[in-house]
Amino acid sequence: RRTLVTFDNDAASCYDRIVINFASLVNRKYGLHKELTQLHGRILQATEYKLRTAVGISSASYRNSPDRPLYGTGQGAGNSPGIWLLISAALFDTFTTSANGADFTSADGTVQTHMGITGFVDDTNVVVNNFSPQHEPPHYETIEKLRQDAQLWTHILYLSGGKLELTKCSYHALQFKFHADGTPIAIPDPKCPDLELQDPSSNNGMVAVPFLPSTTAHKILGHWKAPADPRQTKQIQILMSQAENVSLLIAVSPLSRYGARLAYIGKYGSSLRYVLPQCWFPQAKLVTAEKKSMHRIISKCGYARTTPTALIFAPKEYAGAGFVHWYTIQGEGQVKHFIKHWRTQTYESKMLRICVSWAQWQSGLGKSILAD
Repeated sequence: RRTLVTFDNDAASCYDRIVINFASLVNRKYGLHKELTQLHGRILQATEYKLRTAVGISSASYRNSPDRPLYGTGQGAGNSPGIWLLISAALFDTFTTSANGADFTSADGTVQTHMGITGFVDDTNVVVNNFSPQHEPPHYETIEKLRQDAQLWTHILYLSGGKLELTKCSYHALQFKFHADGTPIAIPDPKCPDLELQDPSSNNGMVAVPFLPSTTAHKILGHWKAPADPRQTKQIQILMSQAENVSLLIAVSPLSRYGARLAYIGKYGSSLRYVLPQCWFPQAKLVTAEKKSMHRIISKCGYARTTPTALIFAPKEYAGAGFVHWYTIQGEGQVKHFIKHWRTQTYESKMLRICVSWAQWQSGLGKSILAD
């Protein structure tokens, strides 16, 4: 429970700002054949673009030229994610060589990892802590290290042709205090200043990146996360709102019972399976949250409201209706995520082992906490 600060950011027009010359160099760095690299560049140079409208395809067109170069890999190009992945890998490696970053160590010191930046497409997260000393430095020193790392990433991304939307960025600081018996409590609202960063796209003008209290949720890849809010209030509200909207669309649509079942599996259920495994809600809370939306879907699928709940949520193999409780979706997903990462060697798996080692140490048990 060392002080941890994170800088959450979003790149502007990620694929559209790719500089093809730079992308070609990165492709060569990672082993793409020279002839394929040249072919890709020639195609983008020669591609002619027209506009498709409601009245047809435009006669006018535009294309790349020395006077007006086009950036990006082409609208809707299927190789954009792969190219950006390679560019990100090169930029991350460059960043890690100079950044302060964060260190994490297991209770017995056997598992260690250093993390400077993580990302998924254009959403990246810079993290800083100070793991080693017995007495933590003042929090403003850690925040200054975060400012240095955030500024470094801003410049690296800009030099590659990208750009951070600094006005949409924010940072969190997670700090702890301890009771006399050692019980840790997250400080809900530590006093932290805004990060003052230079914006290289505006002649190095200064932009203030706001501090978000650790109890304030912010959206990351479709999830609403608040580091120090155990109730996850914002996330459960969003889940309920989205589930009710989808269930209402299904209920008022002309779908048959079979079609409603497919919509439940493909739309309603899949959205829950993406978010819930990254959350933790008690069973009673999830049962309350699912009632309104599930009642609509159950009725649309042809089941009477008087049908016993146990039968509605029993598996089809046992003559049940085959619907699934939110709590089951959450628990099943958590177990799958845990096993998947436990059996691999990645940043995530190392962090998982470190977390489990500290939970084991704090439990005071000689037997594994996962044995029962």
